[in-house]
Amino acid sequence: MKKISLFSFYFTKDYAAISADSRQSVFENGQYFKVHDNAQKLYKINDLIIAGAGRYYIIDKVIEEFSALNPTEQTPEILRQTALSICDRKAEILKALNMDESIIEQELESNEKSCEFCVFTYDMERQANVYYNFHSGYDFEVTEQVGDDRIALACAGYNNVEANRLFKELHDKHSSYLPLLFKKVYEGVSDGTVGGKLIFIEMNNGIITNEQEIKLTDNKPIRSLNLINELGGDNVITWINNRFENRSKVAGIDVHGNGIVSYDQSENVRFRVRPDDGVVEMFDMFLIMRSGNNTIIMNPNDGMAFQTNNADRLRFDITNGILTLTDGTINSCNINGGNINVDTDMTIGNNLRISASTFGQGIHFDNAGGARIDVQDPFTGWLNISNGLTVNGQTVATQQWVTQQIQAALGA
Repeated sequence: MKKISLFSFYFTKDYAAISADSRQSVFENGQYFKVHDNAQKLYKINDLIIAGAGRYYIIDKVIEEFSALNPTEQTPEILRQTALSICDRKAEILKALNMDESIIEQELESNEKSCEFCVFTYDMERQANVYYNFHSGYDFEVTEQVGDDRIALACAGYNNVEANRLFKELHDKHSSYLPLLFKKVYEGVSDGTVGGKLIFIEMNNGIITNEQEIKLTDNKPIRSLNLINELGGDNVITWINNRFENRSKVAGIDVHGNGIVSYDQSENVRFRVRPDDGVVEMFDMFLIMRSGNNTIIMNPNDGMAFQTNNADRLRFDITNGILTLTDGTINSCNINGGNINVDTDMTIGNNLRISASTFGQGIHFDNAGGARIDVQDPFTGWLNISNGLTVNGQTVATQQWVTQQIQAALGA
């Protein structure tokens, strides 16, 4: 688990604005996941403001041991030496945390840097702000920058290149109120490693004059470990004793400014509950509801199916507009258009009334191009029976005879 962060230091000779975020994350299967948004990454110790990022067990141990020192020993150089010592004792620290042997082996073999520290202080001898940076990736070699009359900007940690670009882009617009500038930058690079709260500190001549916690809004769906649950029935991911259990595929669900969002491994949104109106949206998904032997399946590509014991009772084909009833009863039906196709006998109780006012141009009974009855508007047209009238396979009247009888009855 990591306290990866973005640290930003905006300073001159006597003024400084220092910031970090509060998101704690974990790296799994090539992706970062948010664990929570309450991690401490800025520490005020003696006259130093320290920003720490990397393996949480390294950062916490360094801060613990450094805080216990005599104030006269709490210098940037002693912090560097403490971090170097802790990294050399990594295996010992991991075993003390009761981590699984496989996790310990994985951590010890990792080539990633274990920790990075940024230290900010006001040097009384030089009468200027001084920024230090060192991390395990470069054998704790120290970078030092002394403030002068110009504005200096130092971004360290994750997404620092993009953060530098955003600072330059947004500086002229928001430099009159720096907390807003920092907020815009952090939100612009928010992801599984950066987000949560912006911790903002201002200093003048080494004295802290302003401290703020500002809520950050994620600019995209964030993979969240806490809410990852189940996908496909075999993907339960949990974080137990500092390790993953029962992991297979990786997807996620998160709750943020865009509502409740579920996304797949490619970060495509699959499910969303919109926060403004509570509307549920699903993208390329099936909705399956089961109770006992009964199942309802909804799929925007195919339609809906109502099943008992996995056999269709009723299915609606949304693409072709076809409703299919299998072994059931329709108690009431009002059809404004389309066809009713019945493959077996259809029993109609009471009366069947067919009129042009109901069906527009009438109704046709057609047997694969054979006998056909066209019922036109009875008030203005005729009843036409093509190929005569057939009952039980026997012709009982020709078309000509039936037409003559109808014409005679109507006085035509």
